Amino acid sequence: MNSNEFDDYIKNVLNQIAFVFEHKKIKRELMSHLLDLRDEYAEQGLENLEITQRVIEDMGDPIAIGKELNQIHHPIIGWLWWISRIVVVTMLIYCILFVGSKFVTHQLANRFVSDQDFDINQFMWGLGDSERIALLNQDLALTINLNDGILLIDRLIQTQEGTIILLYQENHSFDIFQLKDRTFNLRTYAQLHVGDEIFVAQSDGLLTYDHWRILIYKNVPLEYSQLELKYKQVSETFEKVLR
Repeated sequence: MNSNEFDDYIKNVLNQIAFVFEHKKIKRELMSHLLDLRDEYAEQGLENLEITQRVIEDMGDPIAIGKELNQIHHPIIGWLWWISRIVVVTMLIYCILFVGSKFVTHQLANRFVSDQDFDINQFMWGLGDSERIALLNQDLALTINLNDGILLIDRLIQTQEGTIILLYQENHSFDIFQLKDRTFNLRTYAQLHVGDEIFVAQSDGLLTYDHWRILIYKNVPLEYSQLELKYKQVSETFEKVLR
């Protein structure tokens, strides 16, 4: 039985199978059976013509075999199998990236800057306001969990002119389809409350410094009994006492 006869037999089988994505696998299996049978008859000393007849008889009618295999490899079942594999792979990738984002969150949470590491003079110079004198430089290390990730408020600075500066970091939860807004937009939605007075961040407040984002609130009283940060955006909200 030559290679052309192998190919013709397998082609007749595959013509009956609608789900083409399984053809390669079925062809490989059929070829393996044909070769095994050919080798068995060859060891018995049969002639090539007789080997061909025996192999065809043992394998059976290719049309009938193809129809039986078509029932096993039905397109609906086949597509469900392929879709399930894609879903599993997608979920695996998602889980890997999700765990990775959690690891990054943990690492970021450990990056709070201590008093020993922070140079207030260098910071004020980098902010372009080196003449402003800080009355208060407080290490907050405040972690806030929101629906879309974690907000890390590192530090509170208050100047003698009544300006409050907040240094913070954002770490958003993993979004495989990039459907969510990737910022908490604190400049718009985070307000400082001092008693009955409310202060919003200035338009120039959304700056960056090193790995921080910066919020600037001006004309805040120098003396107060409680300084509170309130954030409200759609379904996400929090209230935190800073001092």
